[in-house]
Amino acid sequence: MSKFRSISVLLVSACAMVALTACQPQPSAPAVTAPAAADAATDMAEGAMQMDAQDASITQFHARGNEPFWSVTVDGTALTWTTPEMQPGKLLVAERSADADDGIQLTGSDGGKAFTLDIQRTPCQDSMSGQEFEFTATFTYDGEAMSGCAGSGL
Repeated sequence: MSKFRSISVLLVSACAMVALTACQPQPSAPAVTAPAAADAATDMAEGAMQMDAQDASITQFHARGNEPFWSVTVDGTALTWTTPEMQPGKLLVAERSADADDGIQLTGSDGGKAFTLDIQRTPCQDSMSGQEFEFTATFTYDGEAMSGCAGSGL
């Protein structure tokens, strides 16, 4: 009977350890706070004043490219960069400015790695699907430039 009791105590102890481990706080991604969102909105408003009237109203884009496959969705100054290896994507916060050549540029830094999304009002055709877009896009991250197309909206 003592052998059964030893096994029971061991099992109860193991269950208790598992339960306590599950209750430990897990690290989480930093949340975007209200002041950060307000700063992003202010940055976007300042950038919009510099752009021409046609591009100033566009705050959302979806840029994409092939070989390597990449995608960047833009919602104001918040960018989500996605690749087949990086799902569901990486959130980046950028500063937005108008380009003299009728384009928009979003720039920032991610852990010391510079990035730029350059969107030009030049027609573009997807190299695989043949789909037509009104913008050409170049996304550069840590010195690696990737080209593709972009459309307004998400």
